[in-house]
Amino acid sequence: MADEPTTEEPKAEEAGAGEPKADEPKAAGECSGKNVAMASALLGLISLFAWLSPVIGGPISVVGLLLGIKGTAGDKKAVAVAGMVMSLLGLIAAVTYGYVATKIFGCGCGGVCTCGG
Repeated sequence: MADEPTTEEPKAEEAGAGEPKADEPKAAGECSGKNVAMASALLGLISLFAWLSPVIGGPISVVGLLLGIKGTAGDKKAVAVAGMVMSLLGLIAAVTYGYVATKIFGCGCGGVCTCGG
């Protein structure tokens, strides 16, 4: 019986049992850092144009900023930071434009306000 090996090699199925395979879908609510960073960059780019309508540009900028913060944990940190910068610029522009338009036009309805402003 001395000729038999005492240790067994792990089978191919057991070697990576705890690790998800590359082609398996992720669980619901789980995103990779790369996708979150790209979404932040896309929303940041959109927010640079959407600030002309602060009601739309503000929320887009906030979501892009939050995704950029989450995306810095992934491997595309530069893309996430670029998305955060663009989103922040869009948010600043939307808030400033909304404030100035409100001061110039009253309640933002072109000077024909019936809302008491």
